[in-house]
Amino acid sequence: LVSGIQVSQLALKHRQNKHQQQRIIVFVGSPIKHEKKLLETIGKTLKKNSVALDVVDFGESDDGKSEKLAALVA
Repeated sequence: LVSGIQVSQLALKHRQNKHQQQRIIVFVGSPIKHEKKLLETIGKTLKKNSVALDVVDFGESDDGKSEKLAALVA
């Protein structure tokens, strides 16, 4: 999850049309193994760089998945 977001942010940084809005859409269907603190820092970095983040959560809900995604978006 984290590496995918970082790669997409890098791709948005080097896009051809600089006038379009930057947006990342994340589809999450598996458990998240990353720490909540790491997801918070990535969310803050995206917000600082004016990148919109949309999260689509589907599949089974395990312990802490929705809390971690909320920390990523917030």
